[in-house]
Amino acid sequence: MIELIQGLNKSTGRDVGIYPEIKQPNWHAKQGLPIPIEEALLRILNLYGYKGPDAKVYVQCFEAESLKKLRFELGTDLLLVQLIGGSGETYDQMVTEAGLDEIATYANGIGPDKVRIEANPDFVRWAHERGLIVHPYAFRADSLPDQYRTLEEELYQFYIIYDVDGLFTDFTDRAVKFLRSWKIVSL
Repeated sequence: MIELIQGLNKSTGRDVGIYPEIKQPNWHAKQGLPIPIEEALLRILNLYGYKGPDAKVYVQCFEAESLKKLRFELGTDLLLVQLIGGSGETYDQMVTEAGLDEIATYANGIGPDKVRIEANPDFVRWAHERGLIVHPYAFRADSLPDQYRTLEEELYQFYIIYDVDGLFTDFTDRAVKFLRSWKIVSL
């Protein structure tokens, strides 16, 4: 996938980044692999030139310990995003001001389930006050929450009203069109 993205960047003159997720690092650790998944990820990213805070990469994970390992044990300065599920005691603690204080010690941003923002719109402001970017998930035109008639209406709520910095969607064409129409970005 990295070679595909880099090849497309070269052939089109664009500079599109990547957003890998470390899936279930605790499970991987229990499998007796020769190197931890976090170390393997950094080796691959380094091999392809993704180094430093200006690299076009965000690394995301639901498990805080994995992100802390990347930051403190492995010393990466890549951009790290703490994913936050829509429910669960661990995630409930993360969506408090104290929880965000903790996240800000090891991550550059949060990727909350969008229901977390809907439940507390101040959550985005709290994150921004701590220097964290906010990239909620997942926005789908084919699975809209009842309060929205269109994906664009939902995008408006999150980008314009809630002031998120980015988001995850399977409908990138519509999200880009929305962002252009509001002159939020010139892609």
